[in-house]
Amino acid sequence: MKKRQKGKEEQAKRAAVLEEKAAAYVAKMEDAGKGINFDRVQADRLLIVEALNDWSAGTLAGGGNVRFTHSGADPTCATVAELREILGRAHQNPVLLYPVTGFLLSTDADDLRYQQFEATYRLMPHSDGSRASAIKVAEAKHVSDTEACYRLWLFCATEDCVAYLEHQMDAYGLNLMEQEDTDVRRLISGFLQEQFSLGQVWNAIWRSVRHAAALSKRQYFNNAKAAKTIPKHIDKVLTQALGDPSFHAYGRPVATPMGAVLMLFRKRFGIGDAMTGLRVREALAADANLAPAQEEDSDADYAQADEAPERVLLQGTFYFYKQYTEFDRIALSCIDDLRLEQEAPQWDDAGQLGYVKFTAPNLYGFNGRAFFQAVRELLGIDPPNEDEVAQRVICAQGDQWARATAYRALTCEALIDAGVGADAA
Repeated sequence: MKKRQKGKEEQAKRAAVLEEKAAAYVAKMEDAGKGINFDRVQADRLLIVEALNDWSAGTLAGGGNVRFTHSGADPTCATVAELREILGRAHQNPVLLYPVTGFLLSTDADDLRYQQFEATYRLMPHSDGSRASAIKVAEAKHVSDTEACYRLWLFCATEDCVAYLEHQMDAYGLNLMEQEDTDVRRLISGFLQEQFSLGQVWNAIWRSVRHAAALSKRQYFNNAKAAKTIPKHIDKVLTQALGDPSFHAYGRPVATPMGAVLMLFRKRFGIGDAMTGLRVREALAADANLAPAQEEDSDADYAQADEAPERVLLQGTFYFYKQYTEFDRIALSCIDDLRLEQEAPQWDDAGQLGYVKFTAPNLYGFNGRAFFQAVRELLGIDPPNEDEVAQRVICAQGDQWARATAYRALTCEALIDAGVGADAA
């Protein structure tokens, strides 16, 4: 009885701490003078804000709270991955949308976190204190960074095709494993960039899922084995259709409605389901040509103030579980000229899986030697000495890579002895 009472008291205490910290966070975000100059926000992020406001029927502009979705008859985004990315972009510095509900405390240090998909969001006001002004800026500004806006369209178009694929697979009880899921996104994105429209990719997806469904009925196949063929079959169908003007574009089914961002691209730039990636670029470039010179300069000044790199060749997301460890910090520190998109790690709805998005100007920017040296120092591991390597080489005479093999083997053994798992070592 006492144990139960103590548990209730602890729960009430944590609830009070959560309420206090959540109220303090919201108050901080709404301090007088907290507005930002939307004239200096990047064009692709302005498109996101405008799209989300349109989807909310102007609720964001009116200062209301909005919860965004990835399912139903009128979803904000086509997939969970798209919603996570769009909300993440809107919440990175400078914060354009901030949560006002959906908060929780971390299990280890009572740090305030929020559940990305459970939270409701409020729009930051413009520098004049008005949220309506922020939306007016977004609606009035022309494309000033064609490549960034094109990448936004490409990402959302890819996820739209993935939603179509998932809908088709559901009809036959097919599912992709993680690797196939990654492969199919890469393939779709590549084909959409130049030659094909969403409707044509749907055509290839429909054919590929039907092909997999037929295979699953064969004697030596099952659903899992058949589903593995889908990415390769999509690749085959679209590769064969390259340069074929008769390759048909399918219409959008009712079951996969258009998300907020693609809806905005259609409304503002006339970019529909039958438009290829090449024509999307042309439509965005045409809008960019309408931008006044001072508008382009404003975006350039903003990028310079943020010290944005001139180019991005490496872009990714670094994930970690429950806590942001020293190993995680070491891994990120070994990427040359790293640029983080958030000041602090972001967390999933349960506060368990964290992530940091990053970019770098060098595709091969990860310094493996520096990482290995830092890990050795952290674990207190000395590198193999010459005598140890020479003794191991004697056992592998005739192998031209004997020294390198011996060094790696000794190093792996030392890592395992220090507590590193065999697979990681």
